Amino acid sequence: MLDDKQIDNILRGKLSDVGGHSLGAIQRTLGRYWIVDFSIRLGAASTNAVAKILKTDYKTENVEVNSQTDIPRLVKKYFNDRLISEENENGIYYAVGVKASGFFNMNPCVLEIVSKSNNIQVSAHAKEGLIKQKTCSKAIASLKAYLLGTVAA
Repeated sequence: MLDDKQIDNILRGKLSDVGGHSLGAIQRTLGRYWIVDFSIRLGAASTNAVAKILKTDYKTENVEVNSQTDIPRLVKKYFNDRLISEENENGIYYAVGVKASGFFNMNPCVLEIVSKSNNIQVSAHAKEGLIKQKTCSKAIASLKAYLLGTVAA
């Protein structure tokens, strides 16, 4: 399992990416191509600074499935084969990935998945500002719908 500092570093990095690309896109839209690179760096730095002071929200939920055999393959597919960490030992599958969630899917959410027999425990971590986006709840609901829809089919 990841500790709080590791989760915070992942979330700050992903939020910096979003902030940098958003400010760069605004400059591109305005036709200021000469300032795009600077705007990307400025947006990333300022977003990283703000992310340091934001509270990290946390939610966990258990999901029952009929069969565990396809869970590792489905989790990889859900995260488009971009998992941060993955282990499969002694019948326990553990994976960590980041999925966009919240308002317009602009808020990154770290999802930790532990699967043992027919039970999957999903823990979600996300930065929440003044306006709550329910990022963790939406990310868990999305993963749950994907897994249950695919396993049941």
